[in-house]
Amino acid sequence: MPIVKTLPHFSHSKIGSKTHAPKAARNHLAYITRREACSKFQAEGMPDDILAARRHLDQMEARLLRTNKEVRICDKFIIALPLELQPEERHEVVASYMRKIGKGRIAWCAAHHDQNEDAHNPHAHVQLIDRDLETGKKVLGFGTNKRDVKEATERGWKVPPRMTSGDAREAWCNHLNAFMRSHGYDIQYDHRSHKDRGLEQEPTIHEGPKVHALKEKGVEPQSKDRNRRERLLQYSLTDAGTRIDHNRRVKETNAKYVGKDLTRKNMFASSGKPTTREQREKREIYEAHGNALRDLWHQQKLDRESLRYAHAAERNEQKDILRNRFSDAREQAYRLTKEKTAPAWRQVYGMPKGPEREAAVEAQNRRSAAKAEALKTLPQGPDREKAASHIKAEATASWREIRGMPRGLEREKAVAELKAETKATFEKNATPLLDAVRLQNTVERDELSARHAVERKNLETNHKAEVSALSKQHICEKLGIHESWRAHDLDSQAERINRGLEKHQDMASVQTNAVKMIELHNDARQLKTRDGPIAVPPNPAAAAKIYLAQSEVEFGVRTTLRDQLTKSRDINLSIADKISARLKEVAPPRTGPPSKGKPANQNDGAKAAREAFASGRALTDVEKANASPELLERADRQERSAKARSVIDVHSTMRETKAKGRGNGRSGGERGR
Repeated sequence: MPIVKTLPHFSHSKIGSKTHAPKAARNHLAYITRREACSKFQAEGMPDDILAARRHLDQMEARLLRTNKEVRICDKFIIALPLELQPEERHEVVASYMRKIGKGRIAWCAAHHDQNEDAHNPHAHVQLIDRDLETGKKVLGFGTNKRDVKEATERGWKVPPRMTSGDAREAWCNHLNAFMRSHGYDIQYDHRSHKDRGLEQEPTIHEGPKVHALKEKGVEPQSKDRNRRERLLQYSLTDAGTRIDHNRRVKETNAKYVGKDLTRKNMFASSGKPTTREQREKREIYEAHGNALRDLWHQQKLDRESLRYAHAAERNEQKDILRNRFSDAREQAYRLTKEKTAPAWRQVYGMPKGPEREAAVEAQNRRSAAKAEALKTLPQGPDREKAASHIKAEATASWREIRGMPRGLEREKAVAELKAETKATFEKNATPLLDAVRLQNTVERDELSARHAVERKNLETNHKAEVSALSKQHICEKLGIHESWRAHDLDSQAERINRGLEKHQDMASVQTNAVKMIELHNDARQLKTRDGPIAVPPNPAAAAKIYLAQSEVEFGVRTTLRDQLTKSRDINLSIADKISARLKEVAPPRTGPPSKGKPANQNDGAKAAREAFASGRALTDVEKANASPELLERADRQERSAKARSVIDVHSTMRETKAKGRGNGRSGGERGR
């Protein structure tokens, strides 16, 4: 039966033109191939000489930037290699892995570090260029996202390759296992996490070389919290000060289970459910944590959407105001121009027209009047309508001919000159007015953009604070559960030692029990202060109470933040609705595609659904059918929020009840069993 171990470190990252400085790929290669660390350099698809490989990376980067200014230059792997393998075997397994995933069509190089300070930690730094050596197309597809694959599938194109970091790690694990089997090693690796593998052991946290270097110098490194996008990692609470101390405690706890089957199949009953009170309690709190976190993400998504809708409505309002201002400015310029040029136009209109044109106009007017009088004498009927059509056609042709006759030359010249003068006058009057409107719009737009940026930043800060409070609450609840059961275990051990002292009075037994008592006191020693204000007393039971009390405090902080954010969300939605109604536009949908309107007969049903939601009662099926998507979303959100809070309250009550039960002697806990 082979020994199954967790896969050692395997990480993947990239070097891009926008995320890194120029020539970052070349500089990284120079760093990983330094003499004091690199013992072996491998390369395929590029020169195997280190200096030539650096020049090759520079040329490749310049060639890629000529076609695209935002491009992925190369990818990086850091692969931890097994100590059981010989150096030649480590070189071989890395090279065969790169040939396998790249199919011999990509350029890559690897620097092996297994000497001096890295003798106990052999690993390889790999750089690869995900471009086909012949066609220049992607081979692995690290830069291909889900949108590219979806678009290709919808349009019937050839689906591009796409490999994620997890895929590369799994491929390395499978390749390493096959290599170990083929070379006679009775060791296999599993790339999955403890949770996915069904192990109840607690994983350790990566320490890094800097932590050990500080430890050797006698410096106590203190863990700090880290921001990961919308998530705050509370290392100061989890580590209890330092990662080294945290990992030591985890290893001591896991050492109790050495040689035992720790899979959930044997830890739990055949039904897959926890079999002990401790397991049930931990499982319940983990499920409550998951529900609360999912509800928090959903609420924050609605906060961001409401803020975007309010900002979009305010920008539309500003655009409408700008259009009105431009219209008013042009109208004012038109009035000024008209007042200035009206006398000139009256003078031009008074100028005589051409004599031939005037005579033709008078003759045509006389003919039209005579034919109209003759048409009146005809009786009503088809003959009269036919005659009217004929007269109209003749008049149209005559007037077309008259309009084509030349006007007076002086009048035509005066009209052309006055048109040009009028246009210049309008531009002269309109330019300062429009420039003033543009300047005012620029100032107001900058103010609005700055205010929007501040509101987005404040929302992000509040969301981070909310996530931080939730993380602290979950960690304190988990530590409280852990300390309460630790107190239970210490009490059980103390009882067993007391019973041993009462039964056996010989010197060997007394010494053995004394050693056990010393170990028990060491286990119950005072922990370090965690996260500043949380002081942990020596007694685990008291520590559990402090942690659970702190979790309630964090829950109150999170509840206050959520109430404020919900109120702000309602204000933003109200602002968007009011502005949209004022502009006589359809308000932007809060979820889903834009609405195409509702039939008139649904107005009463929608109104009844809104009144039912405002009253606080649950919507019926008919009301849900008539309710808008926005109202359904808000009702669902409110229901899930109430459910999540009720779950947390129930678990808090259960913890208090169980904590009281453990302190009531044999009849109150598992000791009685």
